[in-house]
Amino acid sequence: MRCIPLNRLLKFVRGSLPAEETEAVYDHLRTGCRDCHAALERIKKQSAVTDSQDIEPSPRVLSLLDERGTGALTDRPKRIPAVLIVDSGAEGRLLGFRGAGPASRHLLYRAGNYDIDLSIDYVEQTQSTSIIGQSMPLDADLNTVAEGEVQLLKGSQVNSVTRMNEFGEFILDGVRPDVYDLRLKLKDEEVEIIGLTVSTG
Repeated sequence: MRCIPLNRLLKFVRGSLPAEETEAVYDHLRTGCRDCHAALERIKKQSAVTDSQDIEPSPRVLSLLDERGTGALTDRPKRIPAVLIVDSGAEGRLLGFRGAGPASRHLLYRAGNYDIDLSIDYVEQTQSTSIIGQSMPLDADLNTVAEGEVQLLKGSQVNSVTRMNEFGEFILDGVRPDVYDLRLKLKDEEVEIIGLTVSTG
């Protein structure tokens, strides 16, 4: 039997598949398909966040979760799609984080074992923005983030690159308003923030 489509595995995790389809998924998993078991574990980890926040994963995030048949499990670092937890632009305020002026926006993402705290600050002198961030491992092992590379991408093109310090902190200056992807290259994993909107207000 062929691998289970990701949208069906997601419904399986959420318990929204009809009984006969649920049994078919169980039958396939009992065959010991390693790729589907790995995909199922990735979905379970992300669902623990998205379900609690009533967030529906986008097709792009689902495609990042579905690494079956791509060689991703052995040929490259594990990629983890980040899920937006808090956005001060939507919530109006973000308690517990450093304060900023009216042209600042705070975001908090979760990706597997990491929280990523971002502040997008407008710099009037240069008419651009700075992205100030920190990747925080939940197990407090900072070795996994120290000196990691940070890439800001527009499509498939790398727009700007920097490195994290020993605490996982980084700054990207001179960022023009647009929609980007942010990739954090950690010790053994890569975190992907998809569709990061950078604006002046």
